Amino acid sequence: MVVARAKDNKVWKEGPVPKMFTTLYTINIKTEEQKQISFPKQNERDEDPQVIGPYLTWLRKKANIYKGDVWVKDSLHSQEYMWLKNVDEAPIFFTRNERH
Repeated sequence: MVVARAKDNKVWKEGPVPKMFTTLYTINIKTEEQKQISFPKQNERDEDPQVIGPYLTWLRKKANIYKGDVWVKDSLHSQEYMWLKNVDEAPIFFTRNERH
């Protein structure tokens, strides 16, 4: 399973929830082992992960900026790279279900 997670904000008590800076993790459901797989810079967050075949895509945004960039990994163990720049939101991918 691939999820976007942020560190707990133990300082926040009440009022507007502060911006959470998320990064992507894989979670092994059987062992509960978690491994970080994306590495945004400070004041960036990774969100909306999608798996399409062997590819992993997500949206990377900077703090207080509406638009972001779409990033891709060709597999969970490959190097991440920017695919689309300055988009409003993460793209939605559709796949055809073919029966043989």
